[in-house]
Amino acid sequence: MLGDRTVRHTGDDATVPEYESNYIIRRLLPIECSRLQAYPDYWVDGLETPNPTDEDIDWWHEVFETHRLATEPTKKPKSRYQIRKWLQNPYGDSAQYRLWGNSLTVSVAYNVLAGIAEELARETQ
Repeated sequence: MLGDRTVRHTGDDATVPEYESNYIIRRLLPIECSRLQAYPDYWVDGLETPNPTDEDIDWWHEVFETHRLATEPTKKPKSRYQIRKWLQNPYGDSAQYRLWGNSLTVSVAYNVLAGIAEELARETQ
């Protein structure tokens, strides 16, 4: 059992169950998430552009603007300052969590596709 159940009373006489536990839940670090997905530790190293050129900023401005118009046209476009700042540090922890959570490694894809190919080969025999 994770802990003793207690009930907290609020002002409107509603009860909200709470659980007291001796366990501490620790969030995985981005590096641990990348390792779980079988990526090497250096996978996101060197993504930053310390001194982005005007051409870099223009290119990324077009990318961000295309994405904005396709997904949220009423959203305010990114400024050149925001793009420059992002290029200098393109990944924070939350960006890495999204990256690892939405990724599929080559080894996993290979094993899934190999299993499908093996099953299709059995069906044709």
